[in-house]
Amino acid sequence: MTTKTGVIYLLKDKLQLYSPFLPSIIEFRFVPEIVRDLDIVNKSLLDNLIKVFVTNGKIPPSNLIFVLSDSAYFIKDFVLPTPPSASKTAVPQQPLNVTMENLKQASEQYIEHVPYDNVVSRTFPIKSGLRVCAANQDFYEAIKEAFERQGFTVEAVIPGLVLGNNLSAKPIMDAGMALSIVQRTGALKQFDLLTQHIFVPESEKTNDPVDEFESEDQKNKKPNTKRLIAMVGILAILIILLVIVYIQSQAPVTPQQPVQAQPPVTDVKPASTVNTAVPTVVPTIAPTAVAAQTIQTITVQIINTSQTSSVAQSIHTDLLKLPFKAVNVQTQTSVGTATTIVSFASTVPQNVRTQVLDDVKKFKTDISVQERQSATSEVSIILGN
Repeated sequence: MTTKTGVIYLLKDKLQLYSPFLPSIIEFRFVPEIVRDLDIVNKSLLDNLIKVFVTNGKIPPSNLIFVLSDSAYFIKDFVLPTPPSASKTAVPQQPLNVTMENLKQASEQYIEHVPYDNVVSRTFPIKSGLRVCAANQDFYEAIKEAFERQGFTVEAVIPGLVLGNNLSAKPIMDAGMALSIVQRTGALKQFDLLTQHIFVPESEKTNDPVDEFESEDQKNKKPNTKRLIAMVGILAILIILLVIVYIQSQAPVTPQQPVQAQPPVTDVKPASTVNTAVPTVVPTIAPTAVAAQTIQTITVQIINTSQTSSVAQSIHTDLLKLPFKAVNVQTQTSVGTATTIVSFASTVPQNVRTQVLDDVKKFKTDISVQERQSATSEVSIILGN
């Protein structure tokens, strides 16, 4: 028996799923905690939310074709310059010696600057030039693997521009578009990105063993934002430890005197110096001052659906009693989870975390606590349905 095939239309901020077993197309929206700028920031949370999405939607496993919309990858055309029209008044110009080889080199430079570690690209001929699409392999691979863990089989990942008729620019996939993709599956598989290798610049392609090691070294030097953040954090910790060691090394130490030796009058002064230096090394009021300053710079984001709007408003009212910088409420059509997820940035103090969790537990009991980095808020509360 032939397994039926469904379609996942992948956009920048969401995915839409057509299943042959469901009466309509359903949608899964990405939240900033899992996807940001076509990059996966929390793969484990993505897996959990996809599992909830499949379970709550009662979606039976099937074969899947992934289609990337124009918003889910980079597209650029490289065309030969148009020669100037003949005219008596036209100013003579030098001929433009631009060839298809020049366009190919320009397209490879463009792909090389796409800001991801693993870039997969396809090049298509167009009138007087080339059209290039470049996608973040880690983005669609993570979503593909999340569905495969739920029993689905992904047959291919297709760049939407091969559909023609500007279909991949549509912000919504309808049933007619999905059926057309399923019927053309055999022909579309020749453009499958799963069979493409990660892009490597021509300058790094060589048969010389020495040059291969050098090319690999250059590849490893490609910027990695997560690694850079971790290195900056480690450097900051090392600096703090060095400062503490330096301060401790500067503190005077009282030498031990023999029991029968008569202590001179001058020996009393170093002891007094030691006693007065201890409070300046570890001030007792420093932790309170740091905590008070931290909570005033913390932003809280509450994400809810219309079903949990009253709970969100109650939590919002309780959190306003604390001196946070801001407490915002955002209502969405769907949050993709039945569990309430509370996420903290690593800079949030423990006493603030405890207070936030106490306020949430007044209204929600099924709570999952996450540790994550966010550019929008230090504390994020996603209220499950």
